Amino acid sequence: MNHFEKVILYILSFILFPIGFITWIISLFNQSQQMKKVGRTALYFSLVSFCLQILIGAANYILYTNVTVQ
Repeated sequence: MNHFEKVILYILSFILFPIGFITWIISLFNQSQQMKKVGRTALYFSLVSFCLQILIGAANYILYTNVTVQ
């Protein structure tokens, strides 16, 4: 995998977190150490993205349910 493909994969893993999980699962069955490292990094990007989405969703829920209408 060249540098450009890795960057695109990492960006897609961050934006659409299931892509990172799928890449990680595929890399588990690959013999190449480079591909295993790429899969692990894509998984980390996906986990960070997932956690941020959960935190932003919880913050939005709290902010919008505590709005008082006068």
